[in-house]
Amino acid sequence: MTAFPKYPKYKDSGVEWLGDVPEHWEVNALRACAALNVERNRPDLPVLSVYREYGVILKDSRDDNHNATSLDTSNYKVVHPGDLAVNKMKAWQGSLGVSEHHGIVSPAYITCKVNQSKVAGRYLHYLLRSKPLIGALDSISYGVRVGQWDMRFEDFKQVSLTYPPRAEQDRIVAFLDEKTAEIVRLIAKKQRQIELLDEQKAILINRAVTRGLHPHADLQDSGIPWIGPIPKGWELKRVKHCSLYFTSGSRGWGDYYADSGDAFLQSGDLTDNCTISLENVKRVRLPRRPEGLRTRLESHDTVVCITGANTGRVANVGEVQETIFVNQHLCLVRPSKTINPQYLSLALSGSAGRTHFTLSQYGLKEGLNLDDVKNCLFPLPPIDEQAEILAYIQGLSKSIETTIAKVESQIQTLQTLRSTLIAHAVTGKVKL
Repeated sequence: MTAFPKYPKYKDSGVEWLGDVPEHWEVNALRACAALNVERNRPDLPVLSVYREYGVILKDSRDDNHNATSLDTSNYKVVHPGDLAVNKMKAWQGSLGVSEHHGIVSPAYITCKVNQSKVAGRYLHYLLRSKPLIGALDSISYGVRVGQWDMRFEDFKQVSLTYPPRAEQDRIVAFLDEKTAEIVRLIAKKQRQIELLDEQKAILINRAVTRGLHPHADLQDSGIPWIGPIPKGWELKRVKHCSLYFTSGSRGWGDYYADSGDAFLQSGDLTDNCTISLENVKRVRLPRRPEGLRTRLESHDTVVCITGANTGRVANVGEVQETIFVNQHLCLVRPSKTINPQYLSLALSGSAGRTHFTLSQYGLKEGLNLDDVKNCLFPLPPIDEQAEILAYIQGLSKSIETTIAKVESQIQTLQTLRSTLIAHAVTGKVKL
């Protein structure tokens, strides 16, 4: 923020987290510019949601809000454009904002009418969602379970705010609107760059496992329309012909869930990179019984999701360092020595496997069964060429992932810049 000048004179705000503020700025409790407003009985209005990332938006404008709306919304609170809406359970995370919409919110929210002659709605929106204010809201939130804390309006209205005269607020808002929009556009371009890199990686990997690494290799007709020509010397194999063992996981393990114990792998633990993640895996304490042996993973097994939203997703489990069982949504495939285990996972996650799994679900059928996985056809090169292709893919993946990490770091820098710019502007640390 060294590019911006400071105000000529500052004063002690009397508030520890605010520090010094420009001499001509006011320091008041929130109650001086916002009053509790509880208007209800408007079920005809659209339902609004309060997001940490966006503030107050129409609930129907996004499909990632899974909170159920009550069948009777007559008790929901009315929010007018310019009103403040606060999810008091998540205010400490930034789930609050001044609304641009006319709608209704959950009865559990805090809703306030803002004195716009004193504080512009957009200015208050920036101020309350800035880092210093989020820290203040954190200090008055309470509860046992993180993520579901509560906050009393009696405490909320005492939170100290600082703001300049109304005309200066408008100038600051205009500046922040312009600059933050520029930063958001830059972030979107960086995110699109990551998407393109992921697409490029997927295309190159798929080409390697269907055509090999030699662009001028002689080809032969595979006889399968969605596979097309394959290099001479390659075979068309079914999974069952290069595997030793198939099984699906068990149902009814809910009674064995525990805070610690063995890992219980589910479809959500399969990543987009053909690997598994145990970061959020469920844990079980399973009594000794044959069912555990049947569904226990060994090193280098392949797992295929056979039901649910991730149907067709494939992963290689790598070196197993602990006991892991699979649930009923996963098919466990144990490769034979005729195929490199990593190659099997990549081949099944490529276009040949994906198309087969999609066609297997044609019509009213939902999900896959073991026979669908067993009979999946895919092109298979000789074992030495499998190793060559895997080495190429590992090098390619490392290179692209290094580039993605750099872009992600740039995105983090831009997000930090945006957050810092807003915080410094609305607390008077710089003069705009």
